[in-house]
Amino acid sequence: GGLFTAMKLANLAPLAPDGSKAEITLIDPRDRFVFLPLLYELVTGEMRDWEVAPVFEDLLQGSGIKFVQGSAVRIDQATREVEVGVAAVAGGGSKVVEYDTLVLAGGAQQKLPADNGAAAHALAFNRAEDAKLLRQRLAAAKAAPRPGKAKASLVIVGGGYAGVELASSLARENAGWATVTLLHRGAQLLPAAQRYSRITAVQELHKAGVNVRTENSVLAVESNSIAVKVRDGESETLAADVIVWTAGSGPSTLPSLGEFPTTKGGRVPVGPKLLVQGCTNVYALGDLAECYDALGDLMPGNAQVAIQQADCVAWNIHASLTRGIPIKFRYQALGEVLTFGRQSSALASPLFGLQVSGLAGWAMRRATYLVRMPGTAHTARVAASWISDLARPPARAGK
Repeated sequence: GGLFTAMKLANLAPLAPDGSKAEITLIDPRDRFVFLPLLYELVTGEMRDWEVAPVFEDLLQGSGIKFVQGSAVRIDQATREVEVGVAAVAGGGSKVVEYDTLVLAGGAQQKLPADNGAAAHALAFNRAEDAKLLRQRLAAAKAAPRPGKAKASLVIVGGGYAGVELASSLARENAGWATVTLLHRGAQLLPAAQRYSRITAVQELHKAGVNVRTENSVLAVESNSIAVKVRDGESETLAADVIVWTAGSGPSTLPSLGEFPTTKGGRVPVGPKLLVQGCTNVYALGDLAECYDALGDLMPGNAQVAIQQADCVAWNIHASLTRGIPIKFRYQALGEVLTFGRQSSALASPLFGLQVSGLAGWAMRRATYLVRMPGTAHTARVAASWISDLARPPARAGK
């Protein structure tokens, strides 16, 4: 949400009554933006690093937006300052960034539990670094010697969007040498998804050969196994060469740096115009914000909501600088898309009356995300790359 807000704001002109442009600074601890919906393709090799995780400096070139690579360590609302611990690769040290208007867009943080061993032995799946590490672990597991025709065991924990999409993608890509098991604590996969998406997902997981185990709670995670409690209360230990934990995430700790109000869940309550409760110059969006739209609906923490919130925040900041009229955030649910592996996706949109799966769903998913890519230049490069890929014969899965 932060990058999209900054880029949208940079495109709104003028930003002040005298026609001058405001100074926009983007702060992020990493040097790359990660387009999370396409992280699966980074694991399977369908896409390149630069397509899914472009460098901020490249994205912001010519935009006038300043980029500071580092982590906020202090936010002083009285002096309107953000103290940043600059990343070592960017020179290190400390830097103070002054602000007139502040946008909190820290996003969600995946926290693997330490009490059951997940933090020590499972892989997270929320960053480009996570995808690269998973690729390395998969390569090591594939190369490891095994008796006879035994296959490696890949275990995915969590039956939400990330778990389902990753399990199906891995199963299709690595069918020749590995089995994939999907563990979910609840009775139903994708509890927040639309009915069409859930039905299609179950069908695609079955086609991919994924061993789906619902009502399985994780008891302990070891380096090569995972213990679960099954429906009847009995425990069972499963062999696992690679374990990926997609269950559970929490909001950023960013609000605590400036003593902003938070809910019991750690999110920042915002008003209808996305201003932080009690503030006149601080906005929050994405997973960080507890937001109700203009119709009174609590917003989920997903990319679609964050991108629409970014447009709203950018406009309202522009309005405050140009004496314009701010707007209330109103979410428009455009639909949802899921990937199940190479050239297989599902798209469900009640708004447009669409329910599409398979190759057609894959094409529509690609088109949907292409128009959501940050920056015109990057979008054009990615489009050219995808068109070029279509002209090449696909690689054979599991080889």
